[in-house]
Amino acid sequence: MTTSPTRRPHIVLLIPVWGRPKLTTALLLHLMRCRKVVSSLAAFVPIVIGSEGSTSKRPSRKAQIKHYLEVPFGPLGQRLNAGLAHARELVPHLDGVVVIGATDFLPISAFKAFRRAALNDAPLVGFADFFGLSQSNYQALYTVGEVPVRPGRYYGRETLDALDWSLWEDTDEDATSTPDDRVAGEWTLNVGKKHKAAPVVIVPDLNDFMGLAMEYGENASSAGYFDVMGKFLGDELVAEVGMMQPEALPLAPGSPEPAEDPAATPEPEVAAMPKAVPVAVTEAVRVPPAEHAE
Repeated sequence: MTTSPTRRPHIVLLIPVWGRPKLTTALLLHLMRCRKVVSSLAAFVPIVIGSEGSTSKRPSRKAQIKHYLEVPFGPLGQRLNAGLAHARELVPHLDGVVVIGATDFLPISAFKAFRRAALNDAPLVGFADFFGLSQSNYQALYTVGEVPVRPGRYYGRETLDALDWSLWEDTDEDATSTPDDRVAGEWTLNVGKKHKAAPVVIVPDLNDFMGLAMEYGENASSAGYFDVMGKFLGDELVAEVGMMQPEALPLAPGSPEPAEDPAATPEPEVAAMPKAVPVAVTEAVRVPPAEHAE
């Protein structure tokens, strides 16, 4: 493939969704705004992968996304591989694929980075860092490491062809496996904070983010990160998704209903507390990575 700065590459965005319709709608609308801004530079083709019928499809309609793929609920690796097969048929001449989780908000600068990856025929590109925004207490965190974080991983055509368009094991529940060991190539890592391109991951609770962050390396908490995220995504969007009421995920098909404790007594009703707002933090709180994180 000849590299040309004037070539308009074609890049598919694979977006698996499950539950959280309000947050999913906000994400898809944001992605479509970014896509429009960079439309003259690259053709980004979003494919939403859902498993809840009209419940999953409705956010796609609101965002005017044409391509929706209904896949029976199962391991994320299986659903993403199904999405890859659909992408291969839909855009046979595509240059690369980006996987975007249903809670992963990418700034416009990330889309420009994907375009550069396509023009340079990069096999694997990822981010070394990302921000987390907790909805339960409106707190921001940041983590950086030496391995590609999950949000916004780019897989070039070279990688797709080498692996016969099956990047994950179908039994991989969270699609955490990477093709590093199966292809001749290394990840190119972007430290997004320096280039205004770091993903912002929305989590219902602070503990959810800490579990993710410890997989990658050093992480810290600071109210100052709101300014950075605001520059990446816009202050209005950060406030919208950060202050959004956390949405409970639906039970997976076949999962047993949670058992009720007959001895439990109802909690007395108390007045709802307002959400916390960020306050000035003079020193970041650093949390050591897990000792046995893989």
